[in-house]
Amino acid sequence: MDLVLHIGAHRTGSTAFEQTIQRTIEQHPACGVAIWGPARLRAIPGFSSVNKLTHAIGAQGSLEQLSEVAKRLADEWEEERARGTQTLILSEENILGKMSQNFRDGQFYSGVAQRLLTYANILPSPVTTVALGIRSYSAVWSSAYFYSEQRKRPLPPQQDARQALLDTDRGWYHVTRDIRRVFSDVPIVIWDQAKIATDLDTICAAVTGLRTEDIVLPDSKINARKPSKSQKSVFEEADLKPLTQRYTRHVNRIKRSEGLRWVGGGA
Repeated sequence: MDLVLHIGAHRTGSTAFEQTIQRTIEQHPACGVAIWGPARLRAIPGFSSVNKLTHAIGAQGSLEQLSEVAKRLADEWEEERARGTQTLILSEENILGKMSQNFRDGQFYSGVAQRLLTYANILPSPVTTVALGIRSYSAVWSSAYFYSEQRKRPLPPQQDARQALLDTDRGWYHVTRDIRRVFSDVPIVIWDQAKIATDLDTICAAVTGLRTEDIVLPDSKINARKPSKSQKSVFEEADLKPLTQRYTRHVNRIKRSEGLRWVGGGA
């Protein structure tokens, strides 16, 4: 059974992706694909604590807790295999790290390789594909900031959040490089959130291995597929051009990277 790890990212259309996969499975129950989304994974005792335990490796009880999570995953994996599943997708954006933590740290997804290595060691089978959606820096940073604010999560002042992204060149290219450090021989499927509206079937086909014509889009409206509208931004007008240039430069580097498969059109 193949194991696909969809690690988000936050505010890049993960819900649209998950709902499409689920809808496809409902319409094609013999397709051999299953998906464990955030609700399913977070219901597994200890799974949501793996990120915290990553920073406590070696501390008393941490390895035992990770071993318990690994055993629970292995048991549920075997149950899935017994049902005839051929491809299992684990979809949880917090595997990449929490976006609110990015604001508190003032960094763009730091510690990715360390977290992924911890997850790789507790998963019930080697990962065969990693899937990642990305989004322009101004849009993803602003969307995540105001979403976290709406959820009443502790955040730095808006100006500090703005400056944190402007003061560093770290971005999606560096995140994908961190992923390669852990999954050196594993294909990485990557797409731009802006293409969700038009290429969601192509994206889901690339991740599942199904034919594009077999992908079934949900009937209900999905935020990432609604017409774009003006959004609040943490950035000033003068920030947008350099952020766009950085994003374009990073996407071009991603597209030239070995083992990374870009799907769903250009940036």
